[in-house]
Amino acid sequence: MPISDYPYLRQQGATPAPVVPGGRGAPPRQKMTDGRPPSDILKLNAWLKDYAAKVNATYVDYFSAMVDDQGWLKDGISGDGLHPNAEGYKIMTAVLTAALPKVAP
Repeated sequence: MPISDYPYLRQQGATPAPVVPGGRGAPPRQKMTDGRPPSDILKLNAWLKDYAAKVNATYVDYFSAMVDDQGWLKDGISGDGLHPNAEGYKIMTAVLTAALPKVAP
């Protein structure tokens, strides 16, 4: 799946939340593209698709349904730029539901 830096970038422009004594706030957002370059994700997906074809497996392409014009995970379908939220899982469910008839006997 694609990743994005949208949550990180939003946090960079936000006013820090006040520190509550003894309290714990949300952890700071990380820049996802640093450890997961989008070009590497594209290479891995190409390999997976090719391998699935070679072993006669069904390749379920979540990436294409979840990527935006910038090549990142669409804004609003992840809280951290890596893991899908409920809206992201709705998209994944639709993609998987469309792929199931291809693998059902």
